[in-house]
Amino acid sequence: MKVALLAPIRTSLYSLAVAQLVSMEKGVELVAILVRSPWSFSRARSEWRRDGVRLLKKIANKWFLRAEPPQDSGQEHLLTLIKELQIEDDNLVAWSQKRNVSIKSVGSFNSPAAFDFLHKANPDLIVFTGGGLLRKDLISLPALGVLNCHSGWLPQYRGMDVVEWAILLSKGKKPQLGLSLHFMDQGVDTGPILLQQKVAIAKGESIEKLRARMEGMLPAVMLKGVRGIRDGKLAPRLQQPGEGRQFYVMHARLQTAARKYT
Repeated sequence: MKVALLAPIRTSLYSLAVAQLVSMEKGVELVAILVRSPWSFSRARSEWRRDGVRLLKKIANKWFLRAEPPQDSGQEHLLTLIKELQIEDDNLVAWSQKRNVSIKSVGSFNSPAAFDFLHKANPDLIVFTGGGLLRKDLISLPALGVLNCHSGWLPQYRGMDVVEWAILLSKGKKPQLGLSLHFMDQGVDTGPILLQQKVAIAKGESIEKLRARMEGMLPAVMLKGVRGIRDGKLAPRLQQPGEGRQFYVMHARLQTAARKYT
């Protein structure tokens, strides 16, 4: 089974971990890596509108905290995984060059250059590790589909800040938290669900630490999906249009309110 990987930035720890895990798997060949360039005005504008000042922290986490991030950076669990996998490279370009995996940087995954690159690689499956919504032609390119691991319980919680929204809406009761692996379609987290893993808040765990722990779990869930698809052991479950809700970036005041329930 030929697999291509889509990464939001070349220094993404999540993407590096998935690349390593997929490349080590029997019966799976990582044939291409497509990286979204951070130096795009349209990308910077859209992400600033979505994340606001939080975008600055995200940039710091992905670019400057590779060696030894502070405990509240949201990267400590992924960094631990990187060390366990003995990944010495600090970016996907260096990683791919050592392993003769084709890699290309593009301004947008929906650009003609991105499509042509992936079409030439001819993957059976694409694993998506971030970088924006995908258009129909790219989603339809691999015969098996495009995999995404969403940090929310589908179909109830689609979109942004779903950990915070689930906690806030629970009003002190047990929130519905978990990771959902699904095939991508043209909607926002609306594609068929392949598998899910529940996550509970640990005693005394902040939302930031919970998110960091969940991010550290993403690569293993993605690998489980790749294995299941390879072995024909996963049956996609369709989401119904009327199920769940799409959530957007949570206002800082609501985030403060959500923290009271952890």
